[in-house]
Amino acid sequence: MRLKLHFHRDVEKVLSELAERSPRDYRIIKRKLKLFAETGRGNIKRVAPGLYRLKSGDWRAYFGRSGDDVFFTDLVLRRVAYRHDMIERALRRLEAMHGAG
Repeated sequence: MRLKLHFHRDVEKVLSELAERSPRDYRIIKRKLKLFAETGRGNIKRVAPGLYRLKSGDWRAYFGRSGDDVFFTDLVLRRVAYRHDMIERALRRLEAMHGAG
């Protein structure tokens, strides 16, 4: 079973910027996302009801899941990842993405 990954436009923007600025980080994150999509595995932790984070080096990707669909709301550096406002934003985006999907 392969998971279907959906990305908020800000996640796509961060990935695009990383591809140019930090190709090494970009490759590592893409590898982790691919592994997660193929196996559902990774360094994952629940941070709020229905919201999880996937850890990749200094980066954290927030997501929620509905069946085989995975909705990535944010991709941020560790230093801001666990702030309350970041978690709240991820939850709001997840609701908007899941409702639209």
